[in-house]
Parts: sequence; structure tokens; C-alpha cells
Amino acid sequence: MKLIDWHTHPYAHGEDEVKPCQNMERLQEFVTAAEIKGLDGIGFTDHEIYLDQFNFENLKKIKQEAEIEVFIGIEFDYAPGREDEIKGILDNHPFDYSIGSVHDIGDWSFDYAKYKDRWEEYDYEGLIGVYQEYFKLLDQAVNTGFFEIIGHLDLIKVFDYVIKDRVLVLEMVEPVLDSIKEQGAKLEINTNGLNKPVNELYPALDILKLARYKELEIVYSSDAHRPDRVGENFELLEKLMEIM
Repeated sequence: MKLIDWHTHPYAHGEDEVKPCQNMERLQEFVTAAEIKGLDGIGFTDHEIYLDQFNFENLKKIKQEAEIEVFIGIEFDYAPGREDEIKGILDNHPFDYSIGSVHDIGDWSFDYAKYKDRWEEYDYEGLIGVYQEYFKLLDQAVNTGFFEIIGHLDLIKVFDYVIKDRVLVLEMVEPVLDSIKEQGAKLEINTNGLNKPVNELYPALDILKLARYKELEIVYSSDAHRPDRVGENFELLEKLMEIM
């Protein structure tokens, strides 16, 4: 398969204080990084909350001029009730594909460092409840049918608040994998989890094995917020796919 990084963020946020817009210099830095890594292509997938920072003229220009394949994408932070809004954005902009993900449970942005302390409020049973709610939301996102790629499937583990009973976790995850298959979507392996406190790929290897058993289509993603992380640890993914 072609080696493409499907999940990158030229409009830096979160871990990076600088937030350059999608100017040509910034986009070219990402493309050049992909070329240096030997990738066949790259997808730009800034979050929909920064839609006013998308520069479609520049995106189309670099798509035409780059020596590797360039795809214009977007990442949606799904929440119930946003369906019409998401559909409107997709219908009115020239995206090649979209990534669906869940970053919030109610009013809690659970993967933001400044809200990390809230995790301490949960005992083990409470933690199980959080995981159940997360995967329920993710399954709802998948079943909208809006998203070609489902992002960082088990992002909920980001700060290493994990459920040790992996059978229980797989029971939560399996319906989501089935929905991904039914919707004809793709599952990304996201290497950015290796940069987080959990220090694991998204998804975990047992989830990935189950996805492979179910014959889900897999794509690679770095979730890079800066050029030097484009294609990060893809050599690991290549080796992993060879043995799974």
C-alpha cells in the first residue's frame, strides 16, 4: 500500500503555542518533511473549529504542485447534536476526506492537559464508566456515516488512566470496530500516542489485532502538529503490519 500520512495539523494547537495559518510556507514545510521521510503522500486535517483559518486556495495550489500526493482533509470533534453542522461543512467545502474523532465527554475535554486533574475524581468503577461513555460517543460518530477515517480510536487512555481488564476494554471497542466495518470507513493507527503519557500507539495492539481479524482497512497517521513529526514512527508501523 502507499505510504501516506493521513492525519496532520499545519494549524498548530495544543502542544504548540505558535498557531500559523495554512500559508504556503507552512504547508510546504509539511510536504517537504513527508518527502524526506519517503512518503507517497500527506493529508492536511486541521480541526473544524479552525475552519476560518483554512486557506483552500493554498491547499489546492500545493496539491497541484507537490511531487507527492496531497489530500485536503478535516478532523471533526464529534458531539451529539452536531450532525447538521458537520454535514453543512462537508457539503460546502472541497474536502477529499474527513476524520471523525471524540475529544469531549459532555463539557470535559478529557485529552487537554489543563483538564487532566479531573481524571483523579474517578475510582476504578468510575473510570470504567468514562470509557463506556467515550466508546458510546465514538460509535455514534462512526454511525453518522460522515467520516472516511476514524481517529485515534482509544484516545481516552491518553493520560495513562487505563483499565487493566483488557477483555472488558475489547468488549467496549468491538461494537465500534463493527460499525467502522459496516460504514466502510478506515481505522487509523496513530503514532502520536507514543508522545503522550500513555506511551502507546492508538489503538493498543490487542485492539489492532481485533481490527485486523475483522479485516478493517488500516491507514497510517502521525497526528503531527509540526513538520518534524510527519511520518513519525511509520517504520515501526510497517514492521508491525508485517507480523500481524
